Amino acid sequence: MISPDILKSAAAVIPSAKGTLPPIQITTSTISSQAHLQMISHWHDELEFIYILDGKMDFHIEEKILTASRGDFLAIHASAMHRSAPHNGEDCRFIRALIHPSLLTENQSVRNRLLSPLLGNTSRRCFLVPSASPDAPRLGELLQEINRTNEKHLPGFELESIGLLHILLARLYALFPPEKQTQEKMPGTDISAQRRMVAYISHHYPEKISLAGIAAAGSVSRSKCCQLFKKYMQQSPIDFLNRYRLEISRNLLDFTENSILEIANACGFSSQSYYTKMFSEKFNCTPTQYRSRLS
Repeated sequence: MISPDILKSAAAVIPSAKGTLPPIQITTSTISSQAHLQMISHWHDELEFIYILDGKMDFHIEEKILTASRGDFLAIHASAMHRSAPHNGEDCRFIRALIHPSLLTENQSVRNRLLSPLLGNTSRRCFLVPSASPDAPRLGELLQEINRTNEKHLPGFELESIGLLHILLARLYALFPPEKQTQEKMPGTDISAQRRMVAYISHHYPEKISLAGIAAAGSVSRSKCCQLFKKYMQQSPIDFLNRYRLEISRNLLDFTENSILEIANACGFSSQSYYTKMFSEKFNCTPTQYRSRLS
């Protein structure tokens, strides 16, 4: 039997509303190495900044789809439900930063006049600055400088990173002044229901879960549940559930020595054979073959 702590650790690799991250988490990566970002729509308390170094990526941000190319800068609001994916199958290299809002100035006047209108506008879930804009490379350089500062880890590096972050936000404010932002009506009830259903899956995936149970978590009908998953996740509720379970199982294959049967049971699959079938369909190899590639 797999301990609850190990299961919690495996599930934490997948971003979620309950994730615990350091105040600044910044990495240079590729979309091919971030499989959990491709298939699992998620949200978190942190602001997310991405600068594309090479290639293209598609971003599914709530009901919208954006394509970001080399040199583009993207800012995603905290709590916006989103995922990323390769564009037309090509890989993409990028810098990605997760910044917790608690790092921002505590000056209430600045928060009320500048930060809240910029970052608290629920009608605008992201900001895309295209490479054609002279501001995109400036924003990208700021993000890279924050990355270099964190890597050097010199005394007081956090203060320097926070200072650079405020400069970055000031430039975003100049580009997207709140009074000029388009006020789009957002389906607040729908997105809240969707988040409750995803949270239900993340908490109960080891158990037997039905479509009716997922719908009940969002206080919607089964048909409405399917509509919302199609709209925000581009897949059915059961497909999302199975993919979530498979991602957690893959983390367990990576980081534990538990048997295939134990992993199948712990992730909510009805049998080892069904788990193997689902895993093979998604990853083109059996769990045993996947694990053997790691050794």
